[in-house]
Amino acid sequence: MLNVGVLNYGLGNVTALSNFLDYCAIKNSIISNAKDKIDLYDAIVIPGVGAFDEGIKRIKKMEFDKLIYDSMSKTKVIGICLGMHLLFDGSEEGSENGLGLISGSVKKLNSFSENSIPNIGWRQVSIQKSSKLWMNDRKFYFNHSFGLIGSASDYVLGKTCGEKEIVAIVQKNEIYGFQFHPERSHIFGKDIFSKVFL
Repeated sequence: MLNVGVLNYGLGNVTALSNFLDYCAIKNSIISNAKDKIDLYDAIVIPGVGAFDEGIKRIKKMEFDKLIYDSMSKTKVIGICLGMHLLFDGSEEGSENGLGLISGSVKKLNSFSENSIPNIGWRQVSIQKSSKLWMNDRKFYFNHSFGLIGSASDYVLGKTCGEKEIVAIVQKNEIYGFQFHPERSHIFGKDIFSKVFL
């Protein structure tokens, strides 16, 4: 059974995410110290709700960036919402550099979307490439004002249906990003977690 570590850097409800992983029967622990033994974990989840600069500053201050870089050769890395944004090079939301695990930059939604901002609610996701995450007729819960386009295209797995430019899922090897909140997406979130944590 996989053992999942959830990074607690002060942004996002890590308890809710941990409880949802319990519901999915996925063994997990909350990581609040970068000195925790990374070899105990098969996957590390970066949750997050809030601003890009504040998120990456907290990650670096707690030295979680080093933990992520040291573990990524043998451990899955999963970013959720803001956590997904932090996987990239940077964001229009701030001036700090991201983790740079995937090439690309986060943009403000109104720069490429005509829909109301923020993008809140249930959206259908269409898978763009062959993947173990393939799904049919699944909806997930979104809540965000920034997103990904363009330079992230090589790694795009899923987009929101009816909002073709908003990237919903990215993957680069064993690095995954979800723009939506699986932990707030009920059975659909459970389904995608069961696939990513295979």
